[in-house]
Amino acid sequence: MNHYVDGIRRTGTLDNFNTEYTERLHIDLAKDAYAATNKKDELLQMTRWLERKEKVTKYASFNAWSQAGQHPPLRTHWIPPGLNTTRLQKLTKHPSVYRVSVENVVQHYGATFFKAALARYIVQLTKPHLSGPRLDDEASGMFLGVSHISAYHRVKYIGQDFFTQISSTADSIHAQPARVGKHGKVVPARFDTALVRISDSSQPLQLTSDTRIARVRLVFTLPEQVANSLLEGVSEEKRPCHLAYVEWFSPFPANPDSNHRLYKVSHCEVEGGRLASIVDVRRLIRSVHLFPRFGRIADRTWKSSTVLDDCQNFFVNTDSDRHMYQLSRC
Repeated sequence: MNHYVDGIRRTGTLDNFNTEYTERLHIDLAKDAYAATNKKDELLQMTRWLERKEKVTKYASFNAWSQAGQHPPLRTHWIPPGLNTTRLQKLTKHPSVYRVSVENVVQHYGATFFKAALARYIVQLTKPHLSGPRLDDEASGMFLGVSHISAYHRVKYIGQDFFTQISSTADSIHAQPARVGKHGKVVPARFDTALVRISDSSQPLQLTSDTRIARVRLVFTLPEQVANSLLEGVSEEKRPCHLAYVEWFSPFPANPDSNHRLYKVSHCEVEGGRLASIVDVRRLIRSVHLFPRFGRIADRTWKSSTVLDDCQNFFVNTDSDRHMYQLSRC
């Protein structure tokens, strides 16, 4: 609350908030209600007057609906508009960058194990019966024939307003390398963290058992001819349109920290880099906000653009918005 006064003085009144909201309700719920009483024991009479007025309004609305001859409404599970967090994943029609070579994928996007991860994904998709050493042998001996890919720098999630039916971007995941901006300044790379579905359960999504956090390094598509060759025999339902190269964090612990109720996750390190996989973009549920685990003394060298590389341990912000809050409480 200490920042409100200073903020209003500097930038003006708060958008969409003024005294007229409560003043208008004061007329309907207080002045008109008081005028209907005999000015004695007015609180009880005002409450009763408002209750009866609401009942009459509802009954009049029911009569109008009934006389219109419409069918009874279906009994469905109703979600309050403010808690309806349904969203639709969307990517641009055309890629952000065409024909990115595999060498540039490693150098600019940080997809260190791109070829190995892609080969393993293809084998898992085309030969799901393989596992363990047989899967590793099949993946290591596979010829991909991939010299370039097309990259997408953003995955959007579109939400629709319950009342106006207007669609807008509710969330987004960025996977974009460093670039030079309009004024010649270098814009740091941005590779966001996301919540990834790891199970195929048809039950309601459970945060700790059905999902895992990963850093999205690359969102891409394969050349059509190469994709048809590698995914031959895969059904249309299972065949991916867009893929993502992700670096994994450790699985969610069974329970959050007893003090602040946040889940702790860490980078999964392997020889030569960080544990990575390629997943279908449809498994990306949403973006995730992570707090660095600062410890007793915060490292002054950490920056917002580099902290995901420099810090090892993080806490998951499960209160970043209503959608994440609902997922964490399931």
